[in-house]
Amino acid sequence: MCISRVRSFSEYAIYVSRWKDKSNAEKIAHYERQEKEKIDEVMILKMNKEELERKLDGLESKNQELIDEIRILKANKEKTEQALKEKFEFEKKIYECIGAKDRDTPKKHNICQSDRSYNKRLNGKQEITMALHRESERLKLEAAKCQMAFGGVANFGWCDEEPNNLGQLIKDIEKLQRDLSSFTVIKGNDVKIHQDAVSELFERYKCKTSINDKTMKHVLSATLQRHILEIIAQRSEKYLHYSNVSKNKLDTLTDIPDERLEVGIKLRANDLCNLLERFCESTSSGDEDHLRVSPVKLRQQIYAILCDRGFTSQNHPFIQEVVRDLLTSMDKYRTIESKERNEKLASKAASLVQQVLNVFYFKLNTQDPVPLFKFYESGRKVDTKAMEGIWNGDPGNFEVEICAFPVVAVIKDDEEKNVLTKARVLVRKM
Repeated sequence: MCISRVRSFSEYAIYVSRWKDKSNAEKIAHYERQEKEKIDEVMILKMNKEELERKLDGLESKNQELIDEIRILKANKEKTEQALKEKFEFEKKIYECIGAKDRDTPKKHNICQSDRSYNKRLNGKQEITMALHRESERLKLEAAKCQMAFGGVANFGWCDEEPNNLGQLIKDIEKLQRDLSSFTVIKGNDVKIHQDAVSELFERYKCKTSINDKTMKHVLSATLQRHILEIIAQRSEKYLHYSNVSKNKLDTLTDIPDERLEVGIKLRANDLCNLLERFCESTSSGDEDHLRVSPVKLRQQIYAILCDRGFTSQNHPFIQEVVRDLLTSMDKYRTIESKERNEKLASKAASLVQQVLNVFYFKLNTQDPVPLFKFYESGRKVDTKAMEGIWNGDPGNFEVEICAFPVVAVIKDDEEKNVLTKARVLVRKM
């Protein structure tokens, strides 16, 4: 009977797992359709914007030419009027001298006729200029609307001067890699390796390196990097997602203690972004699609603030708690006799916790789409698109011994689409 129950539970677990996989697949497919629609919309808006800008440039150029022509016509008109007046006065004096007073005033009508001709040409040019000006203003307004929509749909990135731009994110990840490698280095006469514990650690991660191999220290350092990151990640996810800050306490914000404000902000931000997304979708009139990106921009701004201010003190209770776990875990596999070196390690451990929280749990969420981090298991075939390491010959002949640092990429269908930083791996021959 017990076996039957176990089998039933197993079948139920398989059913639930398949249902979740199907649900996730549908969500991913929906997400991809939305992304494709966004890209298509961006391309259309971009082409419309460029076409409007070309038209606007042409109209402004033509408008300027007409303004210059009008200015020249006005100047010529003034010169002609002055010349005709002088001619009229001169002829008038001549006729007065010869006594031709009984004749009509000489050619006075010529001045009026010339005036009318210039005014007609001038008015025609001015009407064209006014029409072009009105068309120019209309195109400017249309271009501005197009720019708003284009910016709303496509502008998910950060300016180069801002600390959360993609380039700075990559630099922060690389710094975390260097600091982690420095923290787990195994060298020096004051370092004692606990062989039994190390053998168990290698076995846990399915490493084939033995305690007596020449590369043992190198592999141990890489394995400890993986181990340290997993400890920080597990503790961080538990703290940020399953904290004592419950939904009920979020209803009364004053009940949240200062040391848990980051958690409260994160939980409330997620709820608010989800509500805003539903609201924009349910109230969309069809011509306001750019409003649908409001949840994305809200998420980016909130996590940017958490990047700047979250967990800034190494004395934060959560950081101190994780640091103690890290140092205890490290001492299980190796002991450092130097008191001075141990004190430095405590400070380095606190910095590592801060960096992991900042990079993996805050800064990644300032991007869109949101990148994820992922470890490769031992025995995985080397993939040069997502992994970096040292191997001699064809990478296809090697597999992962240990993945020391995860790949950071946009991951869809368990496939790395856009790799920001490659996973750091040690390899072995297949």
